Amino acid sequence: MDEERRKDTFTARKVEVALVFWAMLGPEDALAYAQASHLDEGLVQRILHTPAHRSTDVPENEV
Repeated sequence: MDEERRKDTFTARKVEVALVFWAMLGPEDALAYAQASHLDEGLVQRILHTPAHRSTDVPENEV
Protein backbone atom coordinates (compact mmCIF):
# COMPACT_ATOMS: atom_id res chain seq x y z
CA MET A 1 0.00 0.00 0.00
CA ASP A 2 2.78 2.49 0.85
CA GLU A 3 4.51 1.88 -2.48
CA GLU A 4 1.26 2.56 -4.36
CA ARG A 5 0.71 5.75 -2.35
CA ARG A 6 4.27 6.90 -3.12
CA LYS A 7 3.74 6.20 -6.81
CA ASP A 8 0.50 8.21 -6.79
CA THR A 9 2.23 11.11 -5.03
CA PHE A 10 5.11 10.99 -7.51
CA THR A 11 2.67 10.94 -10.43
CA ALA A 12 0.78 13.88 -8.93
CA ARG A 13 4.01 15.86 -8.73
CA LYS A 14 4.78 15.09 -12.38
CA VAL A 15 1.30 16.29 -13.36
CA GLU A 16 1.82 19.50 -11.39
CA VAL A 17 5.10 20.11 -13.20
CA ALA A 18 3.40 19.49 -16.56
CA LEU A 19 0.77 22.09 -15.65
CA VAL A 20 3.50 24.58 -14.74
CA PHE A 21 5.16 23.89 -18.10
CA TRP A 22 1.78 24.53 -19.77
CA ALA A 23 1.32 27.86 -18.01
CA MET A 24 4.88 29.06 -18.52
CA LEU A 25 6.02 27.48 -21.80
CA GLY A 26 2.90 26.31 -23.59
CA PRO A 27 1.19 23.07 -24.51
CA GLU A 28 3.97 21.63 -26.67
CA ASP A 29 6.52 21.77 -23.86
CA ALA A 30 4.00 20.45 -21.34
CA LEU A 31 3.26 17.48 -23.59
CA ALA A 32 6.96 16.84 -24.21
CA TYR A 33 7.64 16.84 -20.47
CA ALA A 34 4.71 14.51 -19.78
CA GLN A 35 5.88 12.07 -22.43
CA ALA A 36 9.48 12.20 -21.21
CA SER A 37 8.20 11.55 -17.68
CA HIS A 38 6.33 8.45 -18.86
CA LEU A 39 2.96 9.70 -17.69
CA ASP A 40 0.00 7.65 -18.92
CA GLU A 41 -1.25 9.02 -22.28
CA GLY A 42 -4.89 9.00 -21.13
CA LEU A 43 -3.99 10.93 -18.00
CA VAL A 44 -1.99 13.45 -20.01
CA GLN A 45 -4.83 14.05 -22.45
CA ARG A 46 -7.35 14.42 -19.63
CA ILE A 47 -5.21 16.82 -17.61
CA LEU A 48 -3.78 18.97 -20.40
CA HIS A 49 -6.95 19.21 -22.45
CA THR A 50 -9.58 19.65 -19.73
CA PRO A 51 -9.85 23.33 -18.74
CA ALA A 52 -11.00 22.49 -15.19
CA HIS A 53 -7.60 20.90 -14.51
CA ARG A 54 -5.55 23.82 -15.79
CA SER A 55 -4.85 27.16 -14.24
CA THR A 56 -7.42 29.81 -15.10
CA ASP A 57 -4.48 31.91 -16.34
CA VAL A 58 -4.22 29.82 -19.51
CA PRO A 59 -6.10 31.51 -22.36
CA GLU A 60 -8.76 29.31 -23.98
CA ASN A 61 -7.29 29.90 -27.45
CA GLU A 62 -4.16 28.05 -26.29
CA VAL A 63 -6.10 24.77 -26.06
